[in-house]
Amino acid sequence: MTPKVALVPMGEVPQMALRVIAGNIAGCLRLAVTILPGEIPPAAAFDSHRRQFNAAILIQALESMGRDRDEKMLGVLAADLFLPIFTHVYGDARIGGRAGVVSLFRMQGNTGHPSPSDPVILERAAKVALHELGHLFHLVHCPEPECLMHFSGDLEDLDRSPLYFCSSCMHSFYSVLSAF
Repeated sequence: MTPKVALVPMGEVPQMALRVIAGNIAGCLRLAVTILPGEIPPAAAFDSHRRQFNAAILIQALESMGRDRDEKMLGVLAADLFLPIFTHVYGDARIGGRAGVVSLFRMQGNTGHPSPSDPVILERAAKVALHELGHLFHLVHCPEPECLMHFSGDLEDLDRSPLYFCSSCMHSFYSVLSAF
């Protein structure tokens, strides 16, 4: 059985971003994608001092949704994300886990960077979503700079990143998929 991917808007998320992410997952990874109705992020995930959502708590909330075990879930939100060891993250997922999250917040230039065009924001969102799905399918960060699984620490890294996995990561992805 081929795994499915469910996109879960958390809070107000532009429908165009969800459709672009879904289209890239279907087109690049050949996975079936469903966009679920929106969910309100759990209040416990919001850190009022940082004014950000804790990505790990959001992932736990997604994992607790009683969905199909063969389904991977990606929460998508417009709010800022963090992990306790980082000031911010564009997304997060546990390697081999069931759920991950993607934030559009910093992709939109909300942090002092000039606001990019909509196509740039949408491409960034697709890249982060595909990267986090790679982690859900057991891929780790790749040393190859021309691979979507290469770590992106800032927007410049993300913009330089291609919208595809290197041949080694793609082979690993399909090996994991064949085990489903």
